[in-house]
Order: sequence, then structure tokens, then C-alpha cells
Amino acid sequence: MLHKKPKLYSIEEVAKHTTKSSCWIILSNVVYDVAEYAKEHPGGSSIIYENAGKDCTELFYALHPWINYKKILEKYIIGYIEEKTTP
Repeated sequence: MLHKKPKLYSIEEVAKHTTKSSCWIILSNVVYDVAEYAKEHPGGSSIIYENAGKDCTELFYALHPWINYKKILEKYIIGYIEEKTTP
């Protein structure tokens, strides 16, 4: 079985995706395209659209730390944040 190499994105690349059709967020260094999920979000889509293109980890845990977002958002994973290397 071949395993697909995960796609790596920079924070700058994620920041470009702030529309209703391409709505990317970061949670714990995982990149999600939540454009479809935003329509179903129990708290409404506006909070997601307002934070599109950003690392939402702290905000998420501040608002609802009891929710298992990994299970809910699993199908929306598109990649991971690339690690910066220093020369």
C-alpha cells in the first residue's frame, strides 16, 4: 500500500484562503479547508469566516475545549503547517 505524502503549507499560504469557497484554518498545526463545514457550524458561519486564514487553536480552546474537533473536522484536512528550519 502506498501512502500519500502529506501536503505542507506555510502560514503565509494559509492566510491567502479567506473566502467562502476556500476557507482555510489552522488547528494544532493541521490545515483544514472548512468552507463546507462553515455552513453546518452550530455557532454560525460568521465566526469561521472572520477567522479564515488564521491559526484558530487558541480561539477554539477558549470557546469550546470539550469538543473533539479532530473527529468532526477529519474529512476537511488538506495538510499540515511546514516546520521552519534555520540554517
